[in-house]
Amino acid sequence: GRADSAWEDFRKSRAIFQSLKRLRGGEKWKYFDEICAKRQANVFHCNLMMSASTSMQGRKELLARMRDMKVAADVVTYSTFIDKAVKGGSMDVAEQALDEMAAVGIQPNAYTFSALIDGYGKRK
Repeated sequence: GRADSAWEDFRKSRAIFQSLKRLRGGEKWKYFDEICAKRQANVFHCNLMMSASTSMQGRKELLARMRDMKVAADVVTYSTFIDKAVKGGSMDVAEQALDEMAAVGIQPNAYTFSALIDGYGKRK
């Protein structure tokens, strides 16, 4: 029934997540591209990739890709994006992401605010 189907979906999603955690560099992105092509990627997989991304451009492209795939970003997605923007010295990008969060109705959490406070504290 529905419960069995939901459980199977969860198991598949967890297996994908575990594979993404294990893989490194280009292999991780290649596997992610494959699961996206099969429409198997969900917000948890995308959040892991957001964390793994090493460039601002890559993170922006991932957000756009999520929108294209109809995978809704969540507070973890945006908080990770904001944290990485702050650490990269891009407070303006972090603030834009915070504005986007508000526009789509996602409430910032303590992690979001901590990243922003860290960035404002380091501003000269």
